[in-house]
Amino acid sequence: MYYLWSNLDFLVHVLHQFQRSMCNWCRTCVRSSIGDMDDFSVKVGLHQGSALNPYLFDLIIDVLTREVKEEPPWTMMFADDFVLCDDKREGVEEKLEEWRKVTEERGLKVSRKKTEYMAFNQESTGSIRMQDYELKKVTSFKYLGTTMSGNGELEDEVKRIQAGWRNWKRLSRVLCDKRLSASKKGKVFKAAV
Repeated sequence: MYYLWSNLDFLVHVLHQFQRSMCNWCRTCVRSSIGDMDDFSVKVGLHQGSALNPYLFDLIIDVLTREVKEEPPWTMMFADDFVLCDDKREGVEEKLEEWRKVTEERGLKVSRKKTEYMAFNQESTGSIRMQDYELKKVTSFKYLGTTMSGNGELEDEVKRIQAGWRNWKRLSRVLCDKRLSASKKGKVFKAAV
């Protein structure tokens, strides 16, 4: 099985333009005890971290990629990253070309430098290309915080989980100590996390 993942450049720019256009008509005024100020337009748009950002992003990308997106695990998306899977190298290459055409027709760009591929539990012959650009082959990649390895091992994940438990054991002595106040525990937690 082959996995390919990439990043859609300029999608953040498209989302930002969409958000700004939503706020072009917004006006407000300041009221005080001595009266109202003249109204003025709001030109900021949605701030980074706004609760609307993920929803708007998903809405836009869903519409833009509707014709090429498949059910998981064949296509997986999170934010501006996507993973394409297929049993054959040629299949991944064909899917990537479809994604490239569809996204570039809509003003987005599949990043050639950030796009990588991995052969899972098999020897890979040949390489994967996007147009004339040969993509980088890797033996593992990280997706949504989990490291996937081409040989199927989870050694990196086991180490990460073990480190988390070790740190929790160290902190739990302080966080569960009845003699310490909640504010002191909070300070320790903020400093550690």
